[in-house]
Formats: sequence, C-alpha cells, structure tokens
Amino acid sequence: MMLWLTALAVVVHLVFLKAIFDVYFVSPLVHGMTPQPMQGEPPAKRLVLVSCDGLRADKFFEKNAEGNYRMPYLKKMAELGTQGVSSTRVPTESRPGHVAMIGGFYEDVSAVTKGWKDNPVDFDSVFNQSRYTWAWGSPDIVPIFSRVKTSSGELHRIPHIFPHTYTSEFEDFVASPIETDFWVFDRFTEFSDAAKKDPALQEKLNSDRVVLFFHLLGMDTTGHTHKPQSKLYDENMRLIDERMRTLVEQIEALFAHDNRTAFLFTSDHGMTDWGSHGSGQVEEIATPFVAWGAGIARNRQMVDIEQADLTPLMSALLGQAIPVHSVGVLPLAYLATSAAYKKSSALTNIKQIFEKVHVKKNQKRSESFAWSFKPFGKMDEDELKARLMALEDATSASADQSAEEILASLIHTGLEALTYYQEYDRNYLRSIFEGSSGRGASAHWSVKRPFLLGGIAASFGVMTILVAQNSPGIHYLYTLLPVLLWTIVLYKIFAGRFRLRDAGPMLLPAATLALGTEILVLTFFYRPAVSVGMLMSGLWTYFTARHLSTRLRLAWLGTSVLVALFPLLPVVGSSRNPHLVMIAGILSVVAMGYLHNMDRQFLQWDLQAYGVTTLQILVVILCSFLVVITSNRVDAHVSPGTYVHVTSWVIWGTGFFIPFFGSTLLLWRYISIASSLIASYLLMSVSHEAFFLLALIVHCYMWIVVETQHAARRPVLRNMTIFDVASQSTFAEPRQPNLDDARRAFLYLFFILMSFYGTGNIASINSFDPAATFCFVTVFRPFVMGLILMCKVAIPFLIVGCAFHVIQAVCQVPVQTMSLIVMLITDFMALHFFFLVKTEGSWLDIGTTISHYLMVMILTLFTCSLNLISSLLMSKHVRLLDLNTLILKSKK
Repeated sequence: MMLWLTALAVVVHLVFLKAIFDVYFVSPLVHGMTPQPMQGEPPAKRLVLVSCDGLRADKFFEKNAEGNYRMPYLKKMAELGTQGVSSTRVPTESRPGHVAMIGGFYEDVSAVTKGWKDNPVDFDSVFNQSRYTWAWGSPDIVPIFSRVKTSSGELHRIPHIFPHTYTSEFEDFVASPIETDFWVFDRFTEFSDAAKKDPALQEKLNSDRVVLFFHLLGMDTTGHTHKPQSKLYDENMRLIDERMRTLVEQIEALFAHDNRTAFLFTSDHGMTDWGSHGSGQVEEIATPFVAWGAGIARNRQMVDIEQADLTPLMSALLGQAIPVHSVGVLPLAYLATSAAYKKSSALTNIKQIFEKVHVKKNQKRSESFAWSFKPFGKMDEDELKARLMALEDATSASADQSAEEILASLIHTGLEALTYYQEYDRNYLRSIFEGSSGRGASAHWSVKRPFLLGGIAASFGVMTILVAQNSPGIHYLYTLLPVLLWTIVLYKIFAGRFRLRDAGPMLLPAATLALGTEILVLTFFYRPAVSVGMLMSGLWTYFTARHLSTRLRLAWLGTSVLVALFPLLPVVGSSRNPHLVMIAGILSVVAMGYLHNMDRQFLQWDLQAYGVTTLQILVVILCSFLVVITSNRVDAHVSPGTYVHVTSWVIWGTGFFIPFFGSTLLLWRYISIASSLIASYLLMSVSHEAFFLLALIVHCYMWIVVETQHAARRPVLRNMTIFDVASQSTFAEPRQPNLDDARRAFLYLFFILMSFYGTGNIASINSFDPAATFCFVTVFRPFVMGLILMCKVAIPFLIVGCAFHVIQAVCQVPVQTMSLIVMLITDFMALHFFFLVKTEGSWLDIGTTISHYLMVMILTLFTCSLNLISSLLMSKHVRLLDLNTLILKSKK
C-alpha cells in the first residue's frame, strides 16, 4: 500500500509541475485571426535583414582602444539612417530572438518540446506575409521560418520561401568561426550572378514585398570559443563589416540602384564577457540595431526599441500585413514616410492587436458561465470601434501630433487587454495550487470508505461544473486533485487520529525543520548562503554528537570548510584553465588511493576488484591529459582528432558500468563509483569544478563515517556488502520519523543544492561554455551538447545519492520515512517559491523566480529518481571469472 501511495505522490507532483506552465507560461499564440492589410503606397519594394548572431551592442557602438569603431562601414550607414539598441528578452537564445524579430512575439516555453528546427512552432511571420523570401544561414535558424506543419503533422516547405543552409558539420568550433559567414556571403554572390542570367528569377526579385534574409553565425561561435574580449572577436567584426559593404553594393547593383531597398542590421542576442548567453544580463539583452535605405528616417539621436517591434516595422516598410501573432509596436520614429502613411500603419497595428484580443476574449467567454465572465474593463469593443473610426477620418485628413499620442495609447491598451485575457485563469489555477499544499504528506495516508465516497461525490459535482463551463481538459485534473487530497486531510481530522495535544512535542522539531527550509530557500538567491549553510552543517557534531572522537569531528568540519569555499569562487565558465583540471585529476588519484588504503584491511583479497581499481586510476590519469591535449589543439584551431573523441565517448559510456565489476563491499563500491564518475567529469571540466567534485566526494565519504559512528553502526559499515543491502530492500520497517531522520534528510537536500550551486547558478547552466564538450564533439550539436551538460550537472548529484544510499542501508533508515521528510521539505519550498513568482519587472527577475519554482518541483521528483539510480549503482555486481579460485587451483 505504501508503494502505491508513494507513486501517487509522484504523480501529483508531476501534475503540479505541469501546472506552473499553465499558470505562468500560457502560450501567446492565438489562432483564428484575420490578417490586417496595410493601406497606402509602401516606401520599399524589398527588405534586407541581416542578423549577426551573438553581436553585443556595446562592441558595436563603442570605440576600441585605438579610438576607432569596430564596424566603421555600418556606423557610417547608421548615420544615414537610424540606430539604437534592440532589447531582447530571456531566454537570450538564437531561436527565441529570431522568432521575436521575424514573428513579432516572444516564444512560449512549450515550444521547446516541439523541436529545435525540424518541428517548428506553427506561427505567422514576416516571411509568410511576403511575396518572396530568400534566406541564407544556419540550419538551426533558417528552417524554422521556411517550413509549415500540416494537420497530419508532416512538414512542408512554404512555396514562396527559398532557404539555403550549410550542413551542421560546417558549424565547427575548432575551425575559423568566420567561415560560416563567408559561406553566406559567397552563396549570395553566386545567387546574384545567377539572377542576372535567369529572367524568371529576375522577375521574382523585381516583385514587391521581397525579403532577403542573412543569418551570420560567426560572431556567436567566436564569442563562445574565444570570448568577446578577444582580439579575434574584434577582428571578425571588422571582416563582417567589410563583407557587408560588398553585400550592400551587390544588392544595389542587382536592383539598378532604384532606391527601393530597406536595410536592417541587428543581432538576436548579446553575450557575457565569458562567452555565454541565455540569462538576462545587460550584455546579453542589449543588441545593436541599424536601419537605412528606403523608408528609413534619418535620426541624429539613438532610438531604442523592443526586439518584437522589428516585425511591424518591416511590415510597414514593405506594405504587407503584420503577422497575426505579433505583439510588436510600430516604431514610428524609424519611418520616413508621409504622416498619413505613418498613422495608417499605426492603425493597422492597432487593429491587428485588437483582433487578437477579440479572439482571445471569445475563447475565454466560451469557457465560462455568462454570469461569471469578466471582460477587460478599460475599453469595450463599441468604444474601440468609435475611436478607430474617428482616427481613420483624422488620418485621411492628415491629423496632427495629438492623433499619434492617441494611437500610442490605444496600442498600449490593446496590449494590456491581451495580457489580461492571457492571464485570465491565473487566479483560479493559483487557488487550486494553494488548495493542494501539503500534498506530499497527505499522499502517505489511507482513507476509509465513507470518506472516500464523500470525496467521489464532491468530485462528481466539480466535474459537472467544469463540463457546463466547457473548461479545458487539464483543468479537470487540476481541480479534482485538491478534492482527493483534502478528503484525506479531513479524514485525519474527523476520524480522531489527530489531537491538538499531540502537536506539543512536535513544535521544536517542526520549528527546526522550518528554519532549515528557509536556509535552503535562501541558497537559491545568494550563493554565499550555501557556504554559510555548509559551515553550519560542519558544526552539528559539536552540539548533538559529542560522543564522536575529536579527530573525526575535526575531519568533518575540515571537509565542510573545504567544500564551503567553492560557492565563493566565480561560476564555472568565466575562464578556462585546463591545467587546473589536470592537477585535479592527479589529486583525485592520490585521494582515491588513500581512501582505498583506509579500507584495505576490511577487504578480502579479490584480484578482479584490485584490477578494476587499477584500471580506474589509469583512466583518471588518461582523462587528465586528454583535457590538456584537447584544449591545446582547439586553441591552435586544430581538431582534437578522432582518437580523442572516441576515447572520451568510451570512457564516458563505460564509466557507469565499471563499478559493477568491482568489490562487493558497500563502502568500497561507493569509492569505485566515485572514481569512475570523476574520470567522466574531468573530460567535461574547463576549470576548478574538478576540484569541487573531488572535495564533494571526500566530504560525502566523511558524512557516511560520521552518520554510521553516530548511530553506533561502524562495524556494520565495514562489513556490509551490496548483497546484504539487496536482501533489505526497504532497509527497515516504516516508523515515525525522528530528529536524526530529519537531519539526514535535510543534509541530503542541502548537499544536492551544494552540488548545483557549488560551481554555478541558474545563469551558468542556461548559458554554459561549449568548451566543456570539446573532448566529445567540436561541431555544433545542440542536443548532444545538452546531453553532455546534463550529465555534468548530474554527476555530483549521483555522488550525494550513493552516499545517502549507504547511510540509509547501514543505519537502517526506512526509505518511506526519508521520502516523506524530503517531500515535505521540498513541498514547503515549492509553496514558498510559487508565491515569489513575479510577472512584472525585469525579464531576468521574472525568469529567475519561475526557474526557482521549477527547480524545487523537479528536485522533488529528482530525489525519487536519484534514489532508484543510486540503488542500482550500489546493488549490482558482475563476476567475469572467479580468478581467486583459479589461482588457488594452480598453486595446488
């Protein structure tokens, strides 16, 4: 029964992990809108959009040490048109950035589940609305806008969009990063030459509403590999600037200098000083934007815009309908057209936004009772129509400046209304979440039949209401779960199993646990708080475990201080130092040898176990040198070689299985697993993080020793084998938790958080250094690199999980009891973070608060998975050959 209830708790947490996306990550895509066409003669027949991936705004606008601009030609063009900073949003990645500038909306998180390039999200774009679009660039960006998914799920190329991409193998971090951009420029040169000889192609090019799109990946690759402060970054900016001059001249010549071409040059995102992006630092959010040519106003002052505003700007320049999913606001300051065309374009922008509002309003109305539906209060549709008609009359008469102010106000109101309906169900879903607090604890209680029947009756009533309101299917699940959980809670109260006087002895443990939970919450906001918590954990033996030897308590405190130093260091990725990795590998060999030697007296002579240990030591040494060899070859723009990649993948793939062939003693198995994991971790290290893993391994070893001696189980620890553990699958019969159990669960969670924050933070994970993958792959492979990153993040967790497994087994701690305490702590943390989620303010603050909640919810589920994986690693054994018996027979 306990197993089924625990499984139910996991299911409940999965549901509420999904809930955060429905509460805060509602998709901005609304379907069923009618495109709103532009009125009047557009200023441009064609538009050239150049996206220089990863180019920082400060690098473009500021001068170098010699007092010169890094892109002098483009700066000259900027003086002939308008320039400014285009602000993107979190996550500052290539796909969301391009979706914002070409589709006009900030892509929802659910798009991640629909693929990187082969399964694009179904949305409208400037390319869709154009007559013809030609695109050159990366295979990870261009296909997003050139394919459409049919109702059957198949992908088809959009007929009027012509994509040209290089192969993924061309995106090599080792080769010259600028080569991908030269490929783009060279392909257009070939295209231009071919167009002069092809009348059919000339006819298409001379049409109106033509878009030429160029995606330049070189600066992004340069920044990742060599960092934005490098000389190569500046040099590649100069090379792109020169090729841009040539490109503009070729385009002007191709169209006989008809002055009907608008040029836009920008970037999808910026980059930090250490060559990463993904979070919300100023260097990542700020991108340069330069516009000149047909229809572009000449402004002496910089005019800053939001990235999504590029979509209505491009639509107005070409005179085509604004993409129906756009939330961009037309920047009138960029347009050099008649006042009538400006205001007509702004009116189209308003109609397009309010069309979305109308569709979204009807959708929410259909899902609610007529008496319960609350429309947006600031403006009804009749008032909007009246104001639009008045403005259209004023526009035809060339209205004055006050009309522009009214237009801006209407757009702002439309975006407010869209946000209102976007978040219409938020309060309802939040109340559902509040009603399900404490779900981890209630999932471990049983209920008698009368209360169960009452819960079923309540569920039937709730379902009747939901059906009458035509509510979405997922709302049934969200609403029924609190009914089930509160049925359990009410049973506990009315069945007399909970008495108020029973709460007295629980107050001190509960207060202590609450204080510890707040410390865990604090670590999410301040990395140094992790160090403070680690120091506090190192002192507990001086208060509640004074019977331990002074030497052991000092050793525990010493390893705590050692691990506490790492959160005070810069996050990994801010610099690379392969020699630190090599030194860490050598120290790992010394440390592993010392720990093995400490337990040798308890190990029966086993040739296979000693052979595995020797092999692991040799592998760690090999990995240490592979990292240095790879770094030196990459810095020399030479591939590390097939032998390095193959060797690294073999070590990485076999590292999880080698311990199965080692000793069967429980403590020796922990050391064997740590030796294999640190070898793989070295291959993925770029700096001091390898030292952190070594310190964590030693500290977890001390944790095992301290806990077992505190429980007077030292002899059991030295003699227990993995077979003994396997015969005690639950370690002990379920019982009421005590303070020792609470401490172990708290330290378990704290060490997991230390494993994450010891070398990084959310931003460093979201924007990791690709150098960590160079031992395995140097060609850009998003999913392979992501897999390697996840493995790197998971290895410290596995170390903590295996140590916790040993403690539970030796100290006979019930798995169900520990699962209950861990789930309670993480549930209270999740509830804390849920109410800290921000929907206003900077996008960095919003993204960080939501990430905190997701991490805690995932942590709840992850601990369950970690227990299973750790149990697997610590319980399996493979005997190749009984070598000991063969040797004894040979001696006889």
